[in-house]
Amino acid sequence: METIFDIGANNGDDSYFYLQKGFRVIGVEANPSLCDDLRKRFEAEILNKQFVLIEKAIVADETVSFVDFFINQRNSHWSSIFSHYGEREGGSVRVEIPTITASSLLRSYGVPYYMKVDVEGMDIEIVKALKKFKKPKYVSIEEFQGVRCLEALLDAGFNRFKLVSQRVKNPAEAPFPSLEGHYFAKTFTGEDSGCFGKELAGNWLNFDHAVNFMRKFIRGDDGVWVGEEGEWFDVHATQSLWKRALGHLRF
Repeated sequence: METIFDIGANNGDDSYFYLQKGFRVIGVEANPSLCDDLRKRFEAEILNKQFVLIEKAIVADETVSFVDFFINQRNSHWSSIFSHYGEREGGSVRVEIPTITASSLLRSYGVPYYMKVDVEGMDIEIVKALKKFKKPKYVSIEEFQGVRCLEALLDAGFNRFKLVSQRVKNPAEAPFPSLEGHYFAKTFTGEDSGCFGKELAGNWLNFDHAVNFMRKFIRGDDGVWVGEEGEWFDVHATQSLWKRALGHLRF
C-alpha cells in the first residue's frame, strides 16, 4: 500500500480522498480541536493503521520541542506557527504545541509516494528536508513565496512543475477511470487540494517555463500578487524519468 503524507491535514477532506483511493495516509495537524475531529472521523482507519495522525506542528529545528501555534479565528486553514499568518483578518488564539521535523517524519514513516504540504509559512522548509532523502514521486506546496517555491523544489531535486489553480478547479471532478489508486467519485471545492500526480490536468513545465508562468500570472519576485483577485495556486512537482533513473544509480 503506497503512502501519502497529508501535512496540514486540517479537517481531513484531503485525507479522506486519499484513503478512499486506497492509500495509507500519514496526517499531520497541529490544531488540537481539529485533531479531536480527525480522531473521530477516522476512528476505523486509525484502528487498522491505514491512517496515522501526528498531532504536532512541523518545525525546522530538531532541538525545539514545543512551539507557539496561532489558531486563526476566522479560517482554520490560516493557522500557523507564525503569528503574521495566524492572526490574519480576525486574530488568533495562541496555544503551545509539541513539534516534529520533516526529517523525523521521513525517517519514521519512510518516503511517501506523494507529499501534500499546506502549513502556512513552513512549506519551503519542509521541501529543504527532502534534499537528504530519496524523493517522493510527487510533492505539492502553496505558492505564497512565489519563485522561491520553485527554486526550493529545484534545489531539492525536482525538475518538472505544474502550477494548479485552486479556485477555478471548483467544481472539477476526479477522473474516471482513475490514474492514481482506486476510483472515488469526488467533486472538488475551494476547501480541498484536488487531484495529484497523474490525475493533474495539463503538461509538466520545466523550471524556466514554470518561473515565467509564476511571474506573469501569479506572483512577482517582490512577492506581490499579480493574478486574479481571489485566486491562489498550488505548486506540484516531480522528477523527469531520466532524473529519477539517475537518482537510483550508485557511482
